[in-house]
This record gives sequence, C-alpha cells and structure tokens, in this order.
Amino acid sequence: MTSVILDEYDFRKLKPRARLNKLITIIKTEKNDESKRWDAVWLSGEILDDKKNDSLRKEIEDLMVWVLDNEDNGIVKHEAAFQIGLRNMRDKISNLVYCAVHDKSDVAR
Repeated sequence: MTSVILDEYDFRKLKPRARLNKLITIIKTEKNDESKRWDAVWLSGEILDDKKNDSLRKEIEDLMVWVLDNEDNGIVKHEAAFQIGLRNMRDKISNLVYCAVHDKSDVAR
C-alpha cells in the first residue's frame, strides 16, 4: 500500500482551516521524516501571510511553541523559532528564550 502525499502546492490550494488541520497532523504524527515536518511548520506559518486568516493566529502560535517543546529535530525547531520571529509572535518570546538556553540542539539554540 502506498501513501499519497500532497506537495506544498496542493496544501496551498486548501482553505486555511483545512490546510492547518492537515499540517498539524503531519507535525504531530510524521515521526519518520523531518523534512515533511519542516515543510508543515513553514506552511503553517505561511497561512498568516493573509490577514484574513488572523482568526487562526493563536492556534498557529501555539503550534510553533508545541514544536519547540516536543520536536526532536533541531532543524524543525529552528524553523518554528524562525516563524515566531518572522510572524512577530511577541507573546512567544519567552518560549524562544527557554529554547535558546535549554535546548540540547545547537541548531535550535
């Protein structure tokens, strides 16, 4: 049995809520492929490029913190940290500081 993976362009065609739901699933369950999780973090942040999607902002901010707290791969954590800065998620600065001081990954720090 083969699995069908939507590429990033197919995700962009989805409505923001459906897109975010699929990306959250990838971030939290796709343990064997950090490149998929990295893409999912990036595409989640990208939802906020359109101001019409601000209703999803808090959920996306919390997702980025979840990645900092639960992800094993430093590159994926680094992308979440980048999204926090890029998207001006000021309420999450304390989470960035904690990661910078305590994370075992040099890349995440």
